[in-house]
Amino acid sequence: MKKIMSLCLLLAVLAACKTEPYIKHDLEFKKLADNCDQVNASVKMISNIAGERFEFEACLPADFSADQLTVTKNGDDAFVNIPDNGKAATTAYKLVLDVKAYPKYKTITIGGETYHIAPVK
Repeated sequence: MKKIMSLCLLLAVLAACKTEPYIKHDLEFKKLADNCDQVNASVKMISNIAGERFEFEACLPADFSADQLTVTKNGDDAFVNIPDNGKAATTAYKLVLDVKAYPKYKTITIGGETYHIAPVK
């Protein structure tokens, strides 16, 4: 009887734990050069149970700051938004972006390029 009551209590607690949808990101960046001549357009993705990490280079304004980059989610799609604020993008940066979301997204758009996120089978 005790086991049945414990099981019922566990099921009730699990049923009460409803996770609301969210998307969060952390950004690290460093300046590579004062010009954009050598910016590499490739994007490297590392995926784990907590989320995805994207490493890429971008040509951004010289006074770029982490709060200018936002990540939004619409349905199954995530979008990395880097506004230019009307300033010329003249400086090369390396960006490391960690993205965590629930529910998971299936595509992410970074700099106008869309990437499909698929679990490894």
